[in-house]
Formats: sequence, C-alpha cells, structure tokens
Amino acid sequence: MVKIENIKESELEDLSILYEELTCKKSDKNNIYKVFYSIKDNPNYFLLGVKYYNKLIGSAMAIICNDLTGECRPFMVVENVIIKKEFRQKGFGKKLFEYIEDIAKMHNCHFIMFVSNIKRVGSHKFYEKLGYNSKNNLAFKKYL
Repeated sequence: MVKIENIKESELEDLSILYEELTCKKSDKNNIYKVFYSIKDNPNYFLLGVKYYNKLIGSAMAIICNDLTGECRPFMVVENVIIKKEFRQKGFGKKLFEYIEDIAKMHNCHFIMFVSNIKRVGSHKFYEKLGYNSKNNLAFKKYL
C-alpha cells in the first residue's frame, strides 16, 4: 500500500508536478532529466518517492555530505520535501522521515539538516513533532 523507494526516470513527470505544488514554479523538463541522470548513480544522493498504491504522492531528496570537523562523521541535507496536499496529515510524511533517518543512521550521519520556508508554519509543527529543532540554529540562503 505505502512504499518509499528511489524515484525512477518514468516518474519524473509526476515528480515535476509535485515540485510545482511545492515551489509554485514549473520544473524545466530538459534539465530535470539531465540532473536526474547526473545524480541517479551517485551513492550519496537519495531521490525518494512516497508511493501510495504505486502512485507518487510525495518526495524528498537526501544528500550525504562528508565532514572534516570533530569525529569527521558525515551529515545529511534534506531538500524538496513534499507530500501532495490531499495526502497530508495521514502519516506519509512521518514514514518518509523515518526512512530518511534510517538512511542517515546507516551512513553514521551526525545530524540531519534542512531548511523550510518561514511561511510553512504547519510543516514546522510537523518537523518539531518528529524531534527537529530550529531554536538553536538559523538558516541563511542566498539565491544566485
């Protein structure tokens, strides 16, 4: 019924629709394929899909980053988290983050970090319920 697995090339059209819901912008059809091919075999990239009865209803990208500080343990960056609006608050996001955390643990990651838009208050409450803390950190972004 619910499966979390790597996104396949055949699902990129559905993924671009999810991303449009997330960002309110269309993905560049040519570039989405080009970038997909450049990351699909990289063992540090996890382009994950949440599938409900084999229909793509959510996604996240998780990236393992090597670190040279302290014990030199890697950390994970998570980006582009989306669960289709009509499937929210049904446990799919929680399952997705449990899967992401399992990957991070398997790779001995020291922590997981991500940025969420300040306007997504409902999402922030969800992340806090999962144990994520934004009180001790401040995110900075510069769009180029």
